[in-house]
Amino acid sequence: MLLAAGLGSRYGGVKPVAPVGPEGEPLIVMAVRQAAEAGFDEIVVVVGPATEAEVSAALASADPGVRISLARQVVPEYRLRPWGTVDAVLAAVDSLGSRFAKCEGVVVANGDDLYGADAMVEAHRWIASAGDVVGAAVMFEVAKTMSSVGGVSRAVPVVHDGRLVALEEHRDVHVDSGTILTGKGRALAPETPVSMNLWCLRPAAVDALRILHARFVEAHAGDPDAEFGLPSGVDGLVRDGRNFDVLVTDSRWHGVTWPDDVARVRTAIIRELGATPEPGHP
Repeated sequence: MLLAAGLGSRYGGVKPVAPVGPEGEPLIVMAVRQAAEAGFDEIVVVVGPATEAEVSAALASADPGVRISLARQVVPEYRLRPWGTVDAVLAAVDSLGSRFAKCEGVVVANGDDLYGADAMVEAHRWIASAGDVVGAAVMFEVAKTMSSVGGVSRAVPVVHDGRLVALEEHRDVHVDSGTILTGKGRALAPETPVSMNLWCLRPAAVDALRILHARFVEAHAGDPDAEFGLPSGVDGLVRDGRNFDVLVTDSRWHGVTWPDDVARVRTAIIRELGATPEPGHP
């Protein structure tokens, strides 16, 4: 499933429709293609009131040869925004109905990120395999996730025996004279794994997230801005003793955080695909 319900405040618009493809294709279309090529046979795109029209129009041009459906994340009347990305995952699962009960689980990705072939194949391979571990986090080397035009947030995993123990969130991660630094001045080695919110969740993990989400909503009923993000949800599952595998990929992540990222991402994609830009798209 691809999460495309949020507006990018730093980007200033609907990031999933940013024209990053060789022929100006929207980012969400490129993400759908990557998922289809990795072997996924059904893709659910979660949209919200502010993104549905533009994302739906963009997906009309996608022809990946797999089933694409929309799930709508509802904003309660008493709130200014949705409840967060755990709520988005639950909306997608609920839209699947009985089909979810028949699957091995779901892979959750941001609809405004491109994770690369290796990462998507790794996620598909994990979710298709049998096992008792309820989830997995696909991690990227931090040097392959940086923006050249501004600071970003990155979560560094704490790992023990190959299993996720916790996530350490770092703000304003940026490159300064060739060194990757956090906003507090901590240097990160280029190969440091970081989470880019690419998650594999088995049904047991989704069921547990539903319980945690209900508790969060009850505890924050009076706060119209509170959001329960998927990283926080996974952290809650790990703290409750549920195991998550950590998978580190060789893929290079591409995403749009700032407006100037669009041209950079498009250039990188053209280079990786060996494509020729469409006339009129520099």
